[in-house]
Order: sequence, then structure tokens, then C-alpha cells
Amino acid sequence: MLAELLFPIPLERTFHYSVPEEMELAVAPGLRARVSLRGKTTNGIILRILAEKDVDLTGVKKIKPLLEITDDEPLFEDSILAIAEKMEKNWGSPYGICAGEFFLNLPEEKYPGLKRFHGEILPQPDTMLSLPEDTDFPSREKAFGSEHIEKINHFFSNHFKTVHNLVLLPAEKQSVLFGLCAKKIVNSQVLFLVPDSSCAEAVYREMLPFFGDAIGVWHAQLTPAQKQRVLKGIISGRIRFLAGTRTAAFLPFARLRLSLIDASAEEVYRNNERLPLYNAAEVLKWRIEALGGHTFICSEFPSVENYGRAFSGRYSLTDLRENKKHPVKIESRGVEIIDMEAENFPGAILSQAAADRIQEISPYGKIAVIAPRKGYASRLFCANCGRMIRCPSCGPGMAVIKNREGLIELLCRRCGKRQEKPEKCPSCGGAVFHETGMGTQKTEAYLKKLVPEACIMRYDGDILGGSKQNREKIFQFSSSSSPSVLVATVIALRNIMPHSLDYMVFVDAGQDISSPDFRASEKLMRTIFAAKTLLKENGHLLIQTREPDNFVFSALSGNSYENFCREELETRKLFRYPPYSRLLLVRFASKNEGAVKACGRRLNEVLKKIIITKQAEIQGPVMPRGQENRKFFSEYWLVKSFSIDTAVKVLKTVSGQPKITGVKYFIVPDPQDFP
Repeated sequence: MLAELLFPIPLERTFHYSVPEEMELAVAPGLRARVSLRGKTTNGIILRILAEKDVDLTGVKKIKPLLEITDDEPLFEDSILAIAEKMEKNWGSPYGICAGEFFLNLPEEKYPGLKRFHGEILPQPDTMLSLPEDTDFPSREKAFGSEHIEKINHFFSNHFKTVHNLVLLPAEKQSVLFGLCAKKIVNSQVLFLVPDSSCAEAVYREMLPFFGDAIGVWHAQLTPAQKQRVLKGIISGRIRFLAGTRTAAFLPFARLRLSLIDASAEEVYRNNERLPLYNAAEVLKWRIEALGGHTFICSEFPSVENYGRAFSGRYSLTDLRENKKHPVKIESRGVEIIDMEAENFPGAILSQAAADRIQEISPYGKIAVIAPRKGYASRLFCANCGRMIRCPSCGPGMAVIKNREGLIELLCRRCGKRQEKPEKCPSCGGAVFHETGMGTQKTEAYLKKLVPEACIMRYDGDILGGSKQNREKIFQFSSSSSPSVLVATVIALRNIMPHSLDYMVFVDAGQDISSPDFRASEKLMRTIFAAKTLLKENGHLLIQTREPDNFVFSALSGNSYENFCREELETRKLFRYPPYSRLLLVRFASKNEGAVKACGRRLNEVLKKIIITKQAEIQGPVMPRGQENRKFFSEYWLVKSFSIDTAVKVLKTVSGQPKITGVKYFIVPDPQDFP
């Protein structure tokens, strides 16, 4: 008997091992087994069990045996191998690495505490409160609306028939939906997938009084010991409700039957930094579908693609807002747009109008100032020759930040290298530098001078990735009634309570609206609509932009978000962008311009041979922005596939092309950012 194994390393092949007689009854697909691979002992994942006669062993001198079965039983109720195969087809990562993602947080060795639940009824947590009589949850349900509860009941009327529902509702009511759904599937588990750790902590706090130790939280800031406690809880079935970030989609639940995905259009659900590439929201939907459960896509402002799927009938579109007869609109009253290129803009961070209003409101109100990026400034340029200071290790322009001592230094956000601000330009020797862009640190410093008596807090990606105490700042700002000013990037918008702000300013909105990204206008529109919902009835929104004539800003007055999505879908249909195609971006970079162009020509010729014109479209080459100031050359090609089969074929073909020495290849399925 032979076992075919996958390994979580970038290999395109599997390996066969003999199964010792004493292990024959214990071996099964989906289990991990300890084996010897290339002189080292490591864990592999059993793909299938085969008879020796069914395997071609030509050229194989010796078959190594399995050393140990790591798992006593499969820890996953569903077939993770089938999900891993889908991940490979959609995003092109090796099969073994895709399967290995499910075991990433599990101990490599046998661990007695991780025993999967067996039985018909999940174990009852010690402190789980019964629903609904002994809590105030019934009153909250009434506030939710009887017609909404009826709709939710309808979703569960067909014994877990898989339905993907697009649900529109304000953020403050999502926890009520969460509780209602949890009551409908008493003997199952629920995963609430959220964009970041602060959202996960917020959901955890909201639901803790109702469900006690039956609710858990999962995100990257947990300690290894905390993660192990959560793992034990979901595998044993003690934890019924989990609020987690994207890696929670790969956890071994005992009986997962419902998922709620908050803000599914957020880019943070996509892993593009390391292998395997994936979209956690899609992976979770596949798992729920295989298990016969339900997926609710929860967003007050869904993506254009999800709207398209709803209009076509793939998703149901259910509006749970109170004022459902009237689409959400951005009225012209309370919104002001300022041209940053106008003569009356002083060139500082804020216009005079914004500065005056902040000085007026800060003593008594709550203000949010949204900067386009974190850090102090985006880039440092020589005033004499115009050279941008780049990372000496990996090449991109270095960001300008303030360190803990308050000193200016340069940081490469790609490799993490830090260095002091140079005294002279390495190119011309000039001693004067210009900082471009307005980050959160620079904006914070400006506001401390503008309103020195105000309580000013900062919240951005650096704060979010820091200590728990720093992450608490957003909760302090949102829950407190005291006057305060929040300086943040757009990630803070999803953590601010609706109708809590007196004033909001976008420092430089729409920076990327003219970029090659076809989603740029959608992202900006969704951000502005979401921001408007955070203002009080008499609140005011000021938008500073260098693109005041762009159609997005002209469409704000009296235009509903749904109408915008319908118009955007017509445009995408015309140019065959998602949801009417699947995209693949292929980029080449090298110091040798000729090698880059040769790679592009070869790619174009190869794709033309395998693609029928009506099945796909090839666009390129496109030169990334800022190419003329770089020491290396780069170009990218965009492939639009009009069927899943063609997309899989194109991805395999591109991934299988031989590499050229000195040229870097970047293959990005479903790109969210364009160079």
C-alpha cells in the first residue's frame, strides 16, 4: 500500500511513500504524516491511498516508509484537498502550499488537546447565556424590524440549502443579524469574517455579554498560547461563534454552517504577499457551500461586482435598512468640495476653510481628518536635480516617517530597511530636499499646532499593527462623548460609530482616481458614501481633491450608490472588466530593458496561440507610473478571460513559462492594484 503526499513547499509534484503494516488502518486522505524528504524529517499531507500496482514507479530505486501519522483523525469536517485544488486553479499557487495553509496554525507534532468533535449535539459552553428570555436581545430584535426577521427566517427554511445572500444594512445592526442567525443554527458554528483585528475585537466585545465563552476571536495579534486555546475551542465545538480575520477561513471547525463576511470588497481579504495567493472571502464561501450552509455578504455599500452578481441572480439582494424605499444618497447639503489646485489653496495640509472649521468645532465636537496614507510623507526628492531617494536594497522610493524619538528617517515599506535622512543628494550633492504627500504623522503634527488644546489621536496601519493599547484608540474615540480629533487613514472608517461625527475632512481624496485601476472610482465612491453615514444630522463633510471635475464628485449630489453601481456595471460590460471577465496581470522587471521587452513579446506570442479571440483579450505592454525615474525597466500585460476554463488555461500557461535570468516575474490573478 502506498500513500501519495503533498508538501507545503513550492513543488509542482507529489511523492509516494510505503505504508507500514501497523499504520494501514490509521492512514487516510487529509491526515498529516511525518516522513523523510531530501534528508530532513517533515510533515506532509496525505492526498490519496493507492495500491502499489496502480502507481508508475519506473526509475524509483527505493520507496521510503511513513514514519508516523501525525493526526489521529481528520481535523477538518470538509474536504480541504478539494478546496486547495480550487485555490490552485484560481490563483495559481502550488497544490501542496494551498493545502498546507489549512495546517499553518496547527502544531506540527501530535497534540492530545486537539480532538475533533464527534456526536450529534455540540457541547454546551459553561457560561453561554440562553436566548432570548434572560437578555435584552429580544428588544434589540424588535428594533431590527419584524419584516427583517421574517426575511432571515426565510433564508433558513430549506434545511441549510446553500444560498449566497447580499445583505445591505448599517454596521451597528450587523451584530443583531449575527445573533439572529446564531439562534437559527443552534447546533452549528458561525464565522464572522472581518477585515482587521480591530473589527474582530469590536464584534467580540459586542457579542460577549450574550454568548460568554461560546464566542472567540482570531487575528494575527493573538499570542501562540491564545491561538491554541481558540483552536481547542473550535475543534471541540465549545466555541460556537468566531470573529476573525482572513486566516480564520482556514481553521478546522467542528460544525461550520454559517459565515458572515463583513465588507467583502476589502483588499485585505486577498493575500498577495506570499504563497499561497488567495481571497479569503472566496475560500470561505467555497467551504460553506461544500458543507451545505449559508453565506451572508454584509455591507451597506457592496462592491460593484457583488451588485452585478445580485442583478444577474447569482446572489440574492436583500435590503435590511430601515428606510429601504429610498436609496442611500449623498445630498449636496453638508458636502463641500475644494480644488487643491486653485489659487486660494494655501499649499498647506488643510484649506483655510477646513482649518477655520476645525478650530471652531474642536472645543465641543468630534472631528475626523482622513489622510491618504500612513507615515509622515510619501517620498523625498532633491530640490536641485529632482532625484527621489530610493531603497539601496530593493529599489522603491523610501517613505518619510518620524521615529519614536520624533526624528525624521526613511523607511522602505517593501523590505523594512531604515536609514537617516541624507544631508546631501547622492546624485548632485544638493542639500535641499522636498517632501511630497501628506501622511498621518505629518497631518497630526500640523493639527497639534493648529489646535494645541485639542485631544488628538492617530489611527493608521502602523497603530493597527502595534500593541493592543494602541489599537484601543479607535474604540476610545468612537465610544467617548468628549471632544476629540482623530487623524487616520480610511481603515478607521469601518470602526467609527455611525452618526457620531460633527465634521470630517478628506485631506487629499481621489489621488489614484486617474490610475489604470478600473476600480478606482468605485473605491472612492464607496469610501465617501460610508464616510457620510458617520456624520451627525447636521454634520459636515469637506473633500479636498486635485480632481474636482472628475465624474465621481459630480455624481455625489443626490445620486444613490445603487444607481452608481448600475452605471458602473454598464461601463464595465462595455470594456469587459469584472464581473464580465477574470483578470490576470503579468509584470516583468529588470535592469535590462531589452530582456523585459523580449519577455513581453514571448508572452504575447504564446497567449495568442492558445486563446481564441472571443474567449480572451490581451492588453499591453503598459509602462508603470514613474518608470522614467527608475533604474530598472518594467512593463505589464493584462489578460481578460471570459470563462473560467480559459482563465485556468491562461494562468497555467503563464506560470509554466521558462524564466529568463535577470528578469523578475510577477503573476497576479484578480489584481486589485495596478502598477
